[in-house]
Amino acid sequence: MAKLKQIGIDVDVNREIEAHRTSFSESENEILRRMLLKQLDGRVRTTQQTKRTTTEAHRNRGEWIVSFFGESHPAPNMKEAYKKLLVLLDERYPDFSQKFANRSSRSRLFISKNPEDIYGSAPHLAQDYAKPLVKGWYYDSNLSKEQVDTRLSVAAEVVNATLGKDFALGVR
Repeated sequence: MAKLKQIGIDVDVNREIEAHRTSFSESENEILRRMLLKQLDGRVRTTQQTKRTTTEAHRNRGEWIVSFFGESHPAPNMKEAYKKLLVLLDERYPDFSQKFANRSSRSRLFISKNPEDIYGSAPHLAQDYAKPLVKGWYYDSNLSKEQVDTRLSVAAEVVNATLGKDFALGVR
């Protein structure tokens, strides 16, 4: 394993790193490595990078698409694609956010006006993962692909739409 060096970054740089995150298990170093791959290519290649499948490499570039009632909207990563879809649902269905706020998983609300409420018994997670959505609502940005899929199924049920036909998220 390569020796790591601790560096300081400002909030804007951190925001950019997070916008390029493709999974929550991915380290900041992995994100920066991918972002800087053009500069690193030919000089440093990790074993992990050379073993990626075509699908993983494609996904790691962060090219996501939101399909919404016949329109396509690009997104840099899964987290932003999920947020974009929630915003589009809120715009199309004025009562969507209120109805979606009444839904939850076993341990988390899907959205809330109070960020700490999203995380139930772990309100400290709100500081890092509760992100602004629309009109004072916050959403949970710390989700796996499976968790996003579950929430999309519930969102479709809330607005009486068909997931996969009326709207969907996917990798380009």
